[in-house]
Amino acid sequence: MPSAICRTTPKNSKIKGLILISTAVKAKTGAAFLSPYLRRVKDWLTTFEERDAAQYESFSVNAGAEFFLLTKNIMKGKTPIDVPVLMAVSADDETIDANAARRFFCDRVTARRRGLIWYASRHAERNIDPPCEDIKEVKPGPVDREFQGTAYRFANYAHTALSMSPADPHYGVNGRYHHCKAYDTPPDMEDFNKCQKGSAKTIFGEKDIASKAAKKELDYDYWRRGTFNPDYPRLERAIICLADESCDILKSLDDP
Repeated sequence: MPSAICRTTPKNSKIKGLILISTAVKAKTGAAFLSPYLRRVKDWLTTFEERDAAQYESFSVNAGAEFFLLTKNIMKGKTPIDVPVLMAVSADDETIDANAARRFFCDRVTARRRGLIWYASRHAERNIDPPCEDIKEVKPGPVDREFQGTAYRFANYAHTALSMSPADPHYGVNGRYHHCKAYDTPPDMEDFNKCQKGSAKTIFGEKDIASKAAKKELDYDYWRRGTFNPDYPRLERAIICLADESCDILKSLDDP
């Protein structure tokens, strides 16, 4: 979460650069403003059995409230961010406001060394606001893919996916963890178990693919929220580049 850093960056010489992945400058839901009030009477918005190593299954109302309070004025600010910045954002992110993150990059980041990896949506209207320089748009790519001999299906880039390699032993293509929370509805766990097992038609993606229209379009049986980034090598290359003042960030974002 970049918000506290962004408020102090111009006056803090100790901050030499910012890496902002799934950049959280604003929540996607318009109901976020209610969370500071809701936490007075409710501890958890949702609770699930924790199968995720990061304990990310359940959602604390207090966490949502603190996020809202920390970020509510960021987009109103005018202070420029004048240190090198690398951002990576999915146009289909269902947790944060991707367009707000893009506007933040275009309007507030003034440093010469800057770059935004924009993981484009299949829905073209999500990829155009606002236009500015130093954005590398990564096209959605094919649904059917392969990683180190394993075939898998991929719809789009989830909020939870960008920072993880497909090779990760927990979150990767062949990882131990599968995000099937959409089907975690005890006592009936039949669909959850089938999602965990997977099939040739099971697909990874963001929560927006849960719709009937998307299911028909993508022809899947079960969907798992994405936990890895097929484009991870580009992101890793850019992170390493950002740390080297002689490295051209935009060139590091080029297709191999």
